[in-house]
Amino acid sequence: MLLELRISHFVLIDHLHLELAPGFNVVTGETGAGKSLLIDALLVLMGGRASTDHIRSGAQEATLEAMFSLSDRGTAVERLREMDLLGDDPHVLVIRRILSRAGRNRAYVNGHLVPVQTLQTLASFLIDFHGQHEQQSLLSSTFQRAVLDEFANLGSLLTEYQQARTTWLQKQEALRAEEERFAELQREHELLTFQYDELCRAELDADEEAALVAERTRLHYAERIAERAELAYQHLYGADGSILEQLRMVSQAIDELVELDPRLAEWAAVEETASVQLRDLADELRKYRQAVEHDPQRLSAIDERLAVLQHLKNKYRTSVQGLIDLREELRRRLCEWEEGHSRLNALQRDLEEARCTAARLAQELTTQRRAAAETFEQQVTQELRALAMDHIAFRVAIDSSLEEDRMGPNGRDRLEYLLAVNPGSPMQPLAKVASGGELSRIMLALKTVLATSDTIPTLIFDEIDVGIGGAVATRMGQRLRALARYHQVLCVTHLPQIASQADQHFLVRKHHDMDETTVTVIPLNGEEREQEVARMLGGLEITPSVRQSAAEMLASSKRRSRRVR
Repeated sequence: MLLELRISHFVLIDHLHLELAPGFNVVTGETGAGKSLLIDALLVLMGGRASTDHIRSGAQEATLEAMFSLSDRGTAVERLREMDLLGDDPHVLVIRRILSRAGRNRAYVNGHLVPVQTLQTLASFLIDFHGQHEQQSLLSSTFQRAVLDEFANLGSLLTEYQQARTTWLQKQEALRAEEERFAELQREHELLTFQYDELCRAELDADEEAALVAERTRLHYAERIAERAELAYQHLYGADGSILEQLRMVSQAIDELVELDPRLAEWAAVEETASVQLRDLADELRKYRQAVEHDPQRLSAIDERLAVLQHLKNKYRTSVQGLIDLREELRRRLCEWEEGHSRLNALQRDLEEARCTAARLAQELTTQRRAAAETFEQQVTQELRALAMDHIAFRVAIDSSLEEDRMGPNGRDRLEYLLAVNPGSPMQPLAKVASGGELSRIMLALKTVLATSDTIPTLIFDEIDVGIGGAVATRMGQRLRALARYHQVLCVTHLPQIASQADQHFLVRKHHDMDETTVTVIPLNGEEREQEVARMLGGLEITPSVRQSAAEMLASSKRRSRRVR
């Protein structure tokens, strides 16, 4: 509930401090006095569009501040707790917004600097604004459906349906993507199979090419290799005067030296080691020379194999290792193709299950809407007749489709409010038959019917009384007062029949002083309130009879208020 409102340097308001009461609050004043400035200030405070035009001439900043009382179980408390914005007193919320000509607008919640979107979020739980624009929303099928859903308490079911529908749409997208991928694999399947078979037949080995190149070199130069190996063997061991033969002579000389000088014994060891190694080398040369042979058939086979590898490398523009990697990728994609049918079948089953769930919940929404519509029609009709629409006929037309593409965000139903203003008139959509005054009464009737289920604590009505007067205005005031048993109501009105019903009355006045214009708002009680109601009744000339009528109107309202309590 809105407890206090403070406004500084906002448009024509210099400084203003209002304390609002529970129940029914009204704001009145002369035409052009600036009554709607309070509503404008609240709209801007709660995250509405702000501009430098809202800052009073001569001021650099405008400050808007409101204090709200919070219920322990209210949605606003839950959101504040989620955003870590609860104050020291969890039952009080203070919102402040500062507008600056320098363009640095700031918003605060319980002293914490917040983005303006936070104010908009909180506004949806704290205040419900109704003006001429909101009355036009009555003509929207979306608004009409939302009102019936709120009356039928379908919030949880609607959320469950929307989650199921989202799952269904996601599975549709997943199936579509899989079908596209499978179709691509299907188109490539023959080529993939051919390429995979070709690479499999090649029996590729990452080390094979280097080994073949080395072997090909040996076979190509076999005669020269044998010749060089034989020559090395002869010089080392086979020929007269070979290295090993000369080394034996060196060995004998060293042995004699060691006999003469034992300190040279290690020389003998070096010579012996060299002799062993050279003999081993000679033996390896002999074996290698014997193993070397000229094999034209093997050389031809190697050339053919290398040609196959080169052809595949050129064809696929990669190395042998790249060919092996490609073969594995082809194998994986062929496996995907083989598994594609089973994946598609599984996705189709999942999709059908999700569709059935969404369809079942959509049907449940339709069933409950139709079940609630009859009671809703009766209650709205009763409220409209209480507002002097005595011969009204009100009906909710629900058009439900079983077509899959009609499972929209709110179900399969297209919903429209129909109205017959006069007996015997055909039922027609509101847009065709409802005047501005009738839309005002229908909006009030809807809010009254929703009074016990609507959790928003404060309702604000701006010019809801457009197009009405007389007895209708009296009845509208009575309904607003009845609505105030469940919500705090703030209403800007020009009708005394409504103003007289209020629990608290504020008067807006415009003052002109030299070159400056200021708007003030004062609470009225006793004679001041009687004077204002008389002004609303009689205009500029307030006669004793008009004053008496105002007093009787206020007294009558007070008596009815006591009876209601």
